[in-house]
Amino acid sequence: MAHETARAASRKLRSIQTADAASLAEYYDGWARSYDEDLEDLGYEAPQRAAGLLKAHGITATARILDACCGTGLTGRRLAEAGFEHVDGFDISEASLDEARTVAAYDRLFRQDMNDPLQAPDGAYDAVVCIGSMTYAERPEQILREFCRVARPGGLVLFTQRTDYWSDDFADVLRRLEEAGLWQTLERTEPQPYLPRHPEFADAIKVVYAVFRVV
Repeated sequence: MAHETARAASRKLRSIQTADAASLAEYYDGWARSYDEDLEDLGYEAPQRAAGLLKAHGITATARILDACCGTGLTGRRLAEAGFEHVDGFDISEASLDEARTVAAYDRLFRQDMNDPLQAPDGAYDAVVCIGSMTYAERPEQILREFCRVARPGGLVLFTQRTDYWSDDFADVLRRLEEAGLWQTLERTEPQPYLPRHPEFADAIKVVYAVFRVV
């Protein structure tokens, strides 16, 4: 019964998009134990695609990587499988972090709301990745500026954004950061499958992978 409840949670992703921080944490706390399996059932491949993009853009095995909104550690696991040795992660869900602690992928894990200033010093990372979570950014420009702050000059910021959230306003944010000299665009993919076996997403909602070089 608990597993079926978790599977139902995986199909209510639209309903949680505008939740406040407490509701969001509660939602993912309740889903944490079956999250990885449920997403695999839905055809989710973003973590391994992100790991491949980091390699393609020159991030080495010994680089320091921040896995923003790491959840249960699914992206961290794929980063480790790809050979990356030093990954930190944060998430708003404590139960998800508990699951991530069972993954032999992280040097450090900490609780953090992505909409607050990040608990990391300037230039601490060679790359920041945020996979599957930009939909929860209340102020996208603020968190993207924070990603630039905690990445070293010459480092990467890599994130996914759903096509239904890639609005003109969001595109303007990315352009403003480039015009401000914070980053340079390296790659923006065509829309890719996101949750191809989700009954509401399938071909209706895809995901774009964006990679930037921090200046």
